[in-house]
Amino acid sequence: MLPYGPQLRLHRKLFHHALRADASLRQREIYLRRARALLFNLSNNPESFVGHIKELVVVHTIMASRLMF
Repeated sequence: MLPYGPQLRLHRKLFHHALRADASLRQREIYLRRARALLFNLSNNPESFVGHIKELVVVHTIMASRLMF
């Protein structure tokens, strides 16, 4: 809900770049690898569920920001 201006144009550019079809293909392997790691970590240490989820979110955020630029 940004007003039209430079910030909105930047956000549109970033989203367009990140959500292109070829971008999702590049990211697929990364997401699969991280999902497997999450399942492995949960099966070995289910008590740390929250920590495992936080780690996954951080890694996905970092990877998404790298793929945008």
